[in-house]
Amino acid sequence: MALFLLCTSYSTVYGNSTFSYSELLRQAQEELNRLRYDEALQKLEIADSIRNKNTALYYELEGRAWVGKGDLVTALKSFEKSILLDPNHSSLMNEIFTGYEELNKPIKAFQFARLSLSKNPENPPLRYKVLVLSSRLGNLEYYNQTLNWIRINNPYKEDLAAIESEINNSYESGRIDDTISKCRKFLPFFPDNSLLHKIFLLSLKKKKSSDLVQALLDRASIFRNEPIFAYESALEFLQNRKFNDSLAMSRRAFF
Repeated sequence: MALFLLCTSYSTVYGNSTFSYSELLRQAQEELNRLRYDEALQKLEIADSIRNKNTALYYELEGRAWVGKGDLVTALKSFEKSILLDPNHSSLMNEIFTGYEELNKPIKAFQFARLSLSKNPENPPLRYKVLVLSSRLGNLEYYNQTLNWIRINNPYKEDLAAIESEINNSYESGRIDDTISKCRKFLPFFPDNSLLHKIFLLSLKKKKSSDLVQALLDRASIFRNEPIFAYESALEFLQNRKFNDSLAMSRRAFF
């Protein structure tokens, strides 16, 4: 019996699987659903051995397995291969963008954010992120173009006073979750509105939200000619013992 299992395992691993390529991908997906990431990768390895060219789904599943194992760098490489084969997979493109943002690789994040935006132009939060990244990277032409586009195409541009009043009243009334939600909704339409940024940051601070640092960075990037915002970001990084980031923000504020 042991010899039979050994021989079966041997023939499966070396390409003599009795399962089809699509069936192995289905099995890999099932393993992912069970959070069995090593087993999913094993299924994919067998699938790879019986096909000369893998599919977009193969690389997406491979990437998700690596995400599950905590290796975001390897996962993003697989996701990129998937996107090359299926460039219309906009949700996966968004995941690549957010992944590179998490890894603090703004050049790659900007690349995929722009690609994603080209596929889905009616996405205000994504356009807001592209605006922030273009400023961080010093691509001022793209930054100015994006900011002007937002201003021209803003469906709420006549309602600013009412929006500011509503959000301020929500904050003053202690409805912090509601305030954060409203700020997230309207900041992509008014990215250079200092009052909305201020209330948003105060609300995040009250909630002790992990999003506070990113929100500070976003504000410093958008108000790139206002060094006080870079200085406030530097202080927050210093308090969180992120010394390299604090130094970078300090240089931006004072040099």
